Amino acid sequence: MSTSDYGAGSARAPRGFIGFGPFRLYPSERALERSGVPVALGSRAFDLLTALTSSAGDVVSMEDLLAAAWPGLTVAPDNLRMQILALRRALGDGEGGAKFIESVPARGYCFIAPAVFVDSDGADPMVSLRGQRGAALPARLDRISGREADIAEICERLRRNRFVTVVGPGGIGKTTVATAAAHMMAADFGGAARFLDLSFLAGPDGLPNALRSALGLDEAAQDPISAVIAELRDTRLLLVLDSCEHVVEAIAAVAERLFLETSELHILATSREPLRVQGERVYHLAGLDYPADDQEPGAAEALRFPAVSLFVERVQTSLGHFELSDDQAPIVAGICRRLDGVALAIELAAGRVGTFGVEGVAAQLDEESELSWTGRRTAVSRHRTLRETIDWSFNFLTEVEQATLRRLGIIAGAFTLAAAKAVARGEGIAEDDLVEAIGSLATKSLLKVTFVNTAVQYRILDTTRAYLREKLAAAGDARAASGNHAGYYRHLLQLADDRALETARRDTLAYEGNYLDNIRLALGWSFEPDNELPLAIPLATLSGALFVELSLFIECVQWCQLALDRLDQETTGTTNELRLRHSYGLGLMATGGDGALILASFNRAYELGEQRGELDRAFMSLVQLHTLASRAGNIVQGLEIAQRAETIARDINLPEASVVADWLLGLSKFVNGDLIAAKRYCESARHPSPAADTISRIYSGPYLRARAVCVLCWTLWLGGAFDQALALAESFLEEVKQQNDSANLIPMTFMTQVFLEFEDRSKPDAMLDWLQSMSERHSLKPQLALVSAWRGIVQIEHGELEAGSVTLEAATIQLEANRYTVYQDRFYSLLGDALSRLGQIDRAQTLIDKAIPHAEELGDLFHLADMYRIKGDIFTRRGPEGRDDALACYARAVELARDQGALLWELKAELARTRLAIQSGPAPAAVSRLAAVFVAFSEGFESRDMMTARAMIDGDANDRL
Repeated sequence: MSTSDYGAGSARAPRGFIGFGPFRLYPSERALERSGVPVALGSRAFDLLTALTSSAGDVVSMEDLLAAAWPGLTVAPDNLRMQILALRRALGDGEGGAKFIESVPARGYCFIAPAVFVDSDGADPMVSLRGQRGAALPARLDRISGREADIAEICERLRRNRFVTVVGPGGIGKTTVATAAAHMMAADFGGAARFLDLSFLAGPDGLPNALRSALGLDEAAQDPISAVIAELRDTRLLLVLDSCEHVVEAIAAVAERLFLETSELHILATSREPLRVQGERVYHLAGLDYPADDQEPGAAEALRFPAVSLFVERVQTSLGHFELSDDQAPIVAGICRRLDGVALAIELAAGRVGTFGVEGVAAQLDEESELSWTGRRTAVSRHRTLRETIDWSFNFLTEVEQATLRRLGIIAGAFTLAAAKAVARGEGIAEDDLVEAIGSLATKSLLKVTFVNTAVQYRILDTTRAYLREKLAAAGDARAASGNHAGYYRHLLQLADDRALETARRDTLAYEGNYLDNIRLALGWSFEPDNELPLAIPLATLSGALFVELSLFIECVQWCQLALDRLDQETTGTTNELRLRHSYGLGLMATGGDGALILASFNRAYELGEQRGELDRAFMSLVQLHTLASRAGNIVQGLEIAQRAETIARDINLPEASVVADWLLGLSKFVNGDLIAAKRYCESARHPSPAADTISRIYSGPYLRARAVCVLCWTLWLGGAFDQALALAESFLEEVKQQNDSANLIPMTFMTQVFLEFEDRSKPDAMLDWLQSMSERHSLKPQLALVSAWRGIVQIEHGELEAGSVTLEAATIQLEANRYTVYQDRFYSLLGDALSRLGQIDRAQTLIDKAIPHAEELGDLFHLADMYRIKGDIFTRRGPEGRDDALACYARAVELARDQGALLWELKAELARTRLAIQSGPAPAAVSRLAAVFVAFSEGFESRDMMTARAMIDGDANDRL
């Protein structure tokens, strides 16, 4: 703006001026006054001041300044620097905290103090104010992402209450939102809106003059605030007070008076803490919305979130062209999530995409380098980097508040007051002072407060945590705070462990915020070389039990292995070693670890339990040894282990433990072919008492009950109670899905057989899809192979013989490699059946001839009847030469099925025998035998075998008619 823009006039009655602080600059008169007193200023310095104040808030380039002070001349830049130095001295720049001119390296200079343009000092000041029609407000941004609802709500509250303070952490966007709201409401005030940026004040002393300058009022000789109130008493005006936090006491007193002693003044303030005065209404500004942690959005979906939209807009501004791809969308969502939706942080991150790419920016966040990222050169100093933004708040804290906040920066995510007190305690800080400091930090937006039901939780933004960890290290306090942190979370884990008989550990810890991340942090710190092992070993012991409960098996193996490697003379042979061995074995078993190592872990745990007289823990290890024996096909050994567990359960004298032992016996009896006993032992798994369910989870993990329910389904299914078996399988599947517990997946896989009995293929396919996704999520190698095996069986049952046989064979080989041989003979017999139907009779015969003796040797007898039926089918497919052998196999299958009470195996065998018989013509005797079995069923008439049997029986009757 040129000096002619201000008009002309005399020194006594100038036609216009620029007001800033205690100064008035009269461009047309080439005069500068401070509190009415002329200030001597050289010609060059005056021209420079005019150019700078005319573009207040913007950077004026060195070229433009040189042209303004030395028009038409070529001069060295040093001349400009000397004149700026003289100008700063004349203004008292830097004295008493006053700041007017700021250097912008390699670009120029910026006039940073609030400047007000007044048309005439002889006119009514407020007339001049209104005449500017909002010129004192910062420029409105073209687009503000995701803040429409906030802006509208602030405007509504301001209209209703006259005094609103927008509160939030640094960089969240308070000034942007307040400025937008002021522009939206400016018309309500006839354009009379004024903006006072308080961040330029070094202290409260300059507040009165800064306020009068922003309003374009004459400086008062005495009591300037009362003079302001007198001027504004009945004037309708919107006043924006930006960045109040560092002069909060002074501005609070002024704002309260302004509100109470005027009738039309509306005040919109921004601050990192409420002013806490009469009339104030607080609006808490949260971060911009971003996709949740469990979402992996595509580009279109991600852009619906304001945080992602802002990131993309800023990248486009920087690069000129940028289009978010579907591959990049989850990465950008993660960046926005890590930055907590803080607008400034997102803008700084977006500004680095041109150099490092989206993936590179995400990697830098992992390295915690974001504190030094720089933004716009023209940004106010406190917003140029995240570090400066946080410095602005941190430096105004008391020593106790700073020490408390530094230590709290150790905690990840949300935490409780108890956690805060435990971690932040230290020498020289009384508990009352600590609690007071925590409350003050929450008030100042450095702790985010949330409510989980009725429980209060706190959280520090991730970017602030990185800053605080730097501060903590610099203060030499990191070891003490980390020790406090690890000790507290060990205490929590012990509390959850003590209550494990009453409730799941996860439920005890549910109100502790991000307890899992903090346990991981505590483990990492405790196992560092210089830290105390007595804390690390029990922490790993208690964490291992929790990780098993949460199906975090890989982490369980990692920390248990680390702890076991650190055992010394004092910790070897202790309860901690016993429990570590047990959890380690569970983790290895779930993730497909070395079978010999798994067996050794549980054997050692059982041995220690016996030696130490901790029979309950010995019992727990027996349960897992039973599982290993079952998986390895050691049926006799499994039954012996179950019987030993039954004995220990009686010694423990806990009825619920006897229920668990019953389930073990039921599993062994089932595999051994005693279906009636198996059903009796496992019946309690259908609806166990809460105590029995809890005990089973503690002693065996949740999967033992799932195995018992699976056996119950099979006994119902084999006994001909198809509908009951299907209903139980469906209800338990829903229960397992709600629990979302991966430990149940292996037993659930075997329930696929029940769904296969009916024509509807969608049910087994849907079940296997869910099982596969869960197994992949938890990295369960044996489970994935089982799912694949059952997919092959489903394909075979529905006529996809070639694809099914390939899938089943590959999965069976993989299971053998993982030493998971349970059901192996069943899988090979079903594979042989498919191969024989494909014409590969000899190979099929080899498989079945190997499978049957192997099953008989192991005592794996529950499916032996059906294996003989399959062997008979293979002989049948050889043609007439195999007929006699086939009939012998069918007869043996019927005999075994009747002995076991397996009505379904008997039906399948009679169907095969009848089918062979009627190939030679009418076979009334065979049909009669089939009909006798058919009428033994009371349900399941829609199953495939029952419909086939009915068709055979009805067909024979029709032939005889």
